[in-house]
Amino acid sequence: MRERLKNNFGLKVLSLLFAIVLWLLVVNIDDPIGEVTFRNIPVKVLHEEIFTSKSSTYTIVDDKDTVNVTVSARRKVLSEIKPSDIIVTADIKDRVTNSLTEATLPTEVTIQGFEGEYQSAYTTPKNIDIEIEASTNKKFPISVTTIGTPRDGNVIGSMTANPEFITLAGGESQINRVKKVVAKANVSGISSSGQVDAELILYDENEKVIDQALFDSNLGKEGVKVDIEVLKTKEVPLRFDMSDINTASGYTLGNIFYEPKKILVSGEESVLKELDIIDIPSGALKLNDISETTEVKVDVSKYLPKKVKLVDDTAGTIIVTVSVERYGTKAFSIPGNNVILENTLAGLKANIGTVENIEIQVKGSRAALEKLAEAPKVYVDLGKYTTAGTITVPLQAELPPGCTLVGNVTVPVVLTGEQK
Repeated sequence: MRERLKNNFGLKVLSLLFAIVLWLLVVNIDDPIGEVTFRNIPVKVLHEEIFTSKSSTYTIVDDKDTVNVTVSARRKVLSEIKPSDIIVTADIKDRVTNSLTEATLPTEVTIQGFEGEYQSAYTTPKNIDIEIEASTNKKFPISVTTIGTPRDGNVIGSMTANPEFITLAGGESQINRVKKVVAKANVSGISSSGQVDAELILYDENEKVIDQALFDSNLGKEGVKVDIEVLKTKEVPLRFDMSDINTASGYTLGNIFYEPKKILVSGEESVLKELDIIDIPSGALKLNDISETTEVKVDVSKYLPKKVKLVDDTAGTIIVTVSVERYGTKAFSIPGNNVILENTLAGLKANIGTVENIEIQVKGSRAALEKLAEAPKVYVDLGKYTTAGTITVPLQAELPPGCTLVGNVTVPVVLTGEQK
């Protein structure tokens, strides 16, 4: 029996086949074939020069330049594949032309480092659609915007992109989408003028960012930079000239209020060092015959020195409130011998004439008159009188601001002797 089994060739073949099947079953049970989908794998378009050499270009429809890739392989292999290993290409040579302006490119998948180790790999969708159009170029100015805040005590002055213009080349429809080109510079902590790197951003008419990969440009590897002027800041007080404010008859000027009392300006350090006050001329507050409180808007930016400007352009308007008060009067009786004789010329002697008391009235606002608690100091100026005799001289008085003498008050003065 044993010899018969040993010499049975058919039985040996059957045993070998059974062993192979058993091995396959064990292998598949231990490391089965499965599928994994890798999402958003970028598609590389090959042979783009086919269009660019003919003054044409293309764009991927709806910017759908990624696909999902499904890989079928053993579980162990699938666990080792990374998205970066997967290469998806679409060759313009293999395009299927749908019309003069549209074509479809089939995709192909390779998995680097795993050649022969996977059963299949396919993309979803299996093709990408492109639009073909004439290429063109256009020159755009580059405007500047900033992010961040300079160091305290500094403010950004002028900003200029370098270069100031850019030429973009691409499909005509894409070029026409571009409405604004911006260089965005970070100025956080900056305290001195200089050049900083910037990020170039393209915007459409709805302020949406446009992918720069759609275009070629003349920027080169250097990209775009921004030349930034950094200015110093200083808080400077205001001073108004009120000499052109005239009240109506029977009224006097009251108080003047304005806020802010100081404004924040910027400029070169050497210029600000010499700036201690900003004078606003009388023409800014030119008022005639006012009889009630009046507000005046004054644009102080017009009166800034050269090379000085407001830090906040919207803070230049100051509202000045001018109040008026009705005049009142106060009467005083001043003994004649209280009149001070000033500036008597050498060689002459002066005495008040025969007058016991001098009656005066002082006119002013109620607030001003309240400060005049007692008779004011009165005097006469004899500086222009050169000969002896009895003269009549205008009386003057030292009065608080806002007060004046009513009428022309005179006093007799007797001069004796002879001018030397």
